[in-house]
Amino acid sequence: MPLFNCSDCGVVENTALGAFWWNRRKGIPVQCSQCATGEWHGKFDRAFDVIPPDPLIDPPRLATGDTNVR
Repeated sequence: MPLFNCSDCGVVENTALGAFWWNRRKGIPVQCSQCATGEWHGKFDRAFDVIPPDPLIDPPRLATGDTNVR
């Protein structure tokens, strides 16, 4: 399950349940479901652990702001 930390509140979220892919495509900070919609999805409890970057969902070129598809 690919996870990320919300850029607004820091909660751990699944990329399929928050606004990760939409925001990533638009080049804006990634958000959890609560920050994006005002309501937590309830699929799992909110947790505030630090998730290390996943090179599959956040390759180094995206970290530099280069979002051009190659």
